[in-house]
Amino acid sequence: MRQIGVWRFVLVWLMLMAFACGNSSKPEISFYFWRTAFNLSDAERDAIKHNEVRRIYVRYFDVDTDADGPFPRASIRFSHSADANIIPVVFIKNQVFLKNPDVEDLAERVLALIADIDKSSRITTHEIQFDCDWTAKTRASFFRFLEVVKSRSGKKLSATIRLHQIKYASKTGIPPVDRGVLMYYNMSAIESGGKNSIYDRKTAKRYLGGIADYPQKLDVALPIYSWAIHVRNNRPIGLRRKEDLSGIDRNSVFKVRGNQYLVTENQYFHGTFYKKDDVLKIESVSTAQIEEMAYDLREAGLNPSEIIFYDLDEFNLNRYEKDIFSETARGF
Repeated sequence: MRQIGVWRFVLVWLMLMAFACGNSSKPEISFYFWRTAFNLSDAERDAIKHNEVRRIYVRYFDVDTDADGPFPRASIRFSHSADANIIPVVFIKNQVFLKNPDVEDLAERVLALIADIDKSSRITTHEIQFDCDWTAKTRASFFRFLEVVKSRSGKKLSATIRLHQIKYASKTGIPPVDRGVLMYYNMSAIESGGKNSIYDRKTAKRYLGGIADYPQKLDVALPIYSWAIHVRNNRPIGLRRKEDLSGIDRNSVFKVRGNQYLVTENQYFHGTFYKKDDVLKIESVSTAQIEEMAYDLREAGLNPSEIIFYDLDEFNLNRYEKDIFSETARGF
C-alpha cells in the first residue's frame, strides 16, 4: 500500500509539472516596421535585443489603383541590417480588388517587386504577409490572388484580420493563408468627440465573441502608436502623425488642454495651416489599456503564439517602460 501511495504522489507531481510547463510558454514578441527607409536607432535595436525579437514585419510597399490599374508605391529602402528575420508586408487597398484586376498578373508583379527588394538588400525571406481590409464584395478576387501568390512563391502566407472579419466570417470568408493576425486597433471612425479611434474597449467587446470559433490560427497585433486628429469647427479635417507634431511643445501658438492642443492664432506648422481655435486631439494607448487588451483577448479564447506590436519606432518606444512587451506577453 505504501508503494501505491508513492506512485500516486509521483503521478500527481508529474501532472502538475506538465500543467505548469504547458502554461509557462508565452507568445513571442515581434514588431512591425512601417517607415520607407529601414534604418534602426540604438533604442530600436535595444528593443529588438531586450525582447529577443526573431521577426520584424517590414512594410515593403503599398498597392494602390488608378485608371491604368494597380501600381506599387512607397517601396522600402534598406540601409541597415535587421538583426532579425524579415517578413515582407504588402498593404493592398481594398479598391484594388473592387476593380476586378487580373489577379495572376498582379500576383506576378507583387512577387517580382518583393524579389527585387530582397535581392538588392541581400535578404532571404520565407513568408509574406498581406494587409487588406477586404469585404464580401472583394473576397473572391483577394482570395484568388492569395492562392496564386501561394502557388507561385512556395512561401508561407499570413494575412491581417480585422475585428469585423472575425464577427462576420460567414460573409467575409476565411483567407487561404497559413495563419491570420488579428489587428486589434483602429476600432472606430476618426471623430472629434471623446471616443479613441485607436482603441475603445466597449467597441472591441462587441466583436470578441467569434474569436474562439474562428477556424484559423490567429496571432495578434497590438498598438503602441499615437496620432493627432486635426479638428476644425468640431469636425475632423486631417490626421497628424509624429513627424507633423515635432517641436509642438515649444511652439507658443499651441496650448495644452488635457489630451488636446488648442490653436491660439493662425499659423503654418510643418507645412500644415492651423486656424485659430482649431484643435489637435491626441489619441494613444496607455500601458493599462494594453494590459486590458491582453486580458480581454485571453478571456475571449485567443491563444497567440506571437504578438506583433505596431510599430517599431523610437518615438513609440519612449512612451512605455522597457518591459511593457514582455509583461503583455505574460498576460496571455
